[in-house]
Amino acid sequence: MKKTLAAILSVCVATAGLTGCTSGSSTATTAASTGAAAAENQVASAGSGDEAKDAGASSAEGGNGADLRYEDTQFISMYTSSPGGDMYNMAAAIAPFWESELNVVASIGPGGSFSNYKAISNGECTIGFDHQCMHYWGERAQGPFEETFDGVSYMMILFPATVQCFSTDKNTSVQQISDIADKRVGFGAVGSALNVFLEDYLKAMYDITPESIVANGGSISYMSDSEMSSAMADGTIDVGFALGTYPKTSLQELENSPGLRLISFGEDLDKYLETNPGWSKFSIPAGTYVGQDTDYETATSWAIMSIASDMDEELVYRLTRVAWENIQEEGEACAAIRNFMKLEDTLKPMGGAELHPGAARYYKEIGLLEE
Repeated sequence: MKKTLAAILSVCVATAGLTGCTSGSSTATTAASTGAAAAENQVASAGSGDEAKDAGASSAEGGNGADLRYEDTQFISMYTSSPGGDMYNMAAAIAPFWESELNVVASIGPGGSFSNYKAISNGECTIGFDHQCMHYWGERAQGPFEETFDGVSYMMILFPATVQCFSTDKNTSVQQISDIADKRVGFGAVGSALNVFLEDYLKAMYDITPESIVANGGSISYMSDSEMSSAMADGTIDVGFALGTYPKTSLQELENSPGLRLISFGEDLDKYLETNPGWSKFSIPAGTYVGQDTDYETATSWAIMSIASDMDEELVYRLTRVAWENIQEEGEACAAIRNFMKLEDTLKPMGGAELHPGAARYYKEIGLLEE
């Protein structure tokens, strides 16, 4: 199934700042400004199970890619991350194969995990890139959700979004997480999955809250990864937290000067994770960062490609199948896919999120999921 990369490279014009793809021109994937129109089209084409099934060829078990192609173009809208982010890049690398093999045109727009989950639940987009913890929280009106948001499933794994706590070699005031009770702390962006995890974890394990940190003479700063690294290098914060893949560029900026130091979680992390299925244990391999001599044990909430639970099963099957059958070429165009999108990890988010039947059908066909 070796194909050229021309289709992938054409999509990358979606953003001049796209990293992990090469720029070019494209008709396969429109800019974010066409997202609303595509969303309206997908309600008519992808939203009706009978119409979607009738439009295409019959089910292609054991067949080739041509057997999956729809006669009528199917339009879908995708909410991802900010342009240049891992989620945005992954969408840009996968979408051309959906067009070439399925006759599916996808608009790719920016977004965030929390807002993307709500957008799927509200029917505002076809596919949202989010984290498994959003499913767990949304269905229970917990974390950032003040009301219940449900009816969302996932079809594909993306990458492990890992929590990374760090300081510098020069600042030794924090040796373990519990030491932050009166320190200057970088907390990440307001309302992020990282924010919600930290507030819940610190309160549950140490009875530490942002308010108690301030009351004890410390401070809480809500900032981006790059802002946090700059503040760390300048000595204006003592400890910072980041969420994402590894190694993170923002942390690597500290490796040589003033020197990066990862701060370990305690044994209570296992206790916390036992009651929080939206998160799971993860090890960042030794040597990921300069001076990191041992594996770094932390928590992850898997980034996933999510869809409405009532989305047409046949369409979900075809999208899932084509994406995985072209994973090598997609990985050649996008580093996040190449490094982190692994078929064997597909079922790991199921502790916090439900797998869509259309995706399950494909995973059963290849023996990854039992009948």
